[in-house]
Amino acid sequence: MAAEASNFQFVIDETTGAIIGIKAGGATVTFAEVAMALTNPMTAAGDLIVGGSSGTPDVLAKGTNGKALKMVAGAPAWAADTPMTAAGDLIIGGASGVATRLPKDTDGMVLTLVSGLPTWV
Repeated sequence: MAAEASNFQFVIDETTGAIIGIKAGGATVTFAEVAMALTNPMTAAGDLIVGGSSGTPDVLAKGTNGKALKMVAGAPAWAADTPMTAAGDLIIGGASGVATRLPKDTDGMVLTLVSGLPTWV
């Protein structure tokens, strides 16, 4: 049964003034109890907790240098941060504004717009 927001009270440590729990309907749940109920899936420094199957806690191992946290097929994952593959590449807005790689061209080429798209000529 869901309780109304007005029925909740914070439980405060009288010594430190820190919030240590929540009281609802006469029952008190401390943050320490909540932490004990969560099984820690992490195994190494830098790991993250993500919602696994049915929302259960799962580990997302830390990524490698140069990777960014992105959504891949509806789940958080480490992926390449940019579409860059070589020195001198540029990032441009491709179809629907998706970041797209424009590879560098040879010396003497000039970047211009052709039919509204950046192009080396």
